[in-house]
Formats: sequence, structure tokens, C-alpha cells
Amino acid sequence: KLAKKYVGICMEKLNSSSEPHNAVHLMGEMTFSFALVAALQREGITCIASTTRRNVSDFGNGQKNVRFDFVSFREYPRITI
Repeated sequence: KLAKKYVGICMEKLNSSSEPHNAVHLMGEMTFSFALVAALQREGITCIASTTRRNVSDFGNGQKNVRFDFVSFREYPRITI
């Protein structure tokens, strides 16, 4: 139900865009993301995920600093179910 609701939200925003080339950037909880990607793809919408590089600095005293650096976007593979 939640994925269906968000398909409507995405379609509304995409349909009101004057930009000819659009995609939905989608990351998050895996089962929701899977359901939403599948539903958006059925509507002909390109879905992309961001990729990051995880950089960890270990200070040796039980403290760490974790930084995620953006690398690129990757298109979701076509889901056929």
C-alpha cells in the first residue's frame, strides 16, 4: 500500500515537471524500495540509486569517524515480476 501511495506522489511530481528527462532517486528500506522500483518501472520511470565510498578513521580508543563520499548514480536493473 505504501509503495502504491508513493507511485502516485512520484507520478504527480514527474507529470508537473517541464524537464524532459527525469528519474526517481530511490534509497532506503529494502522491501519498500524493491516494491517502489518495480511499480515505477511498470510506469516507464527510470529509477536510480546513489553509490558511496565508506571512509573510516579509527582513532584506536574505541572511537571511529565514518564518512560517506558520493561516487555516482547507478540505474536499478529491470525488475520483471
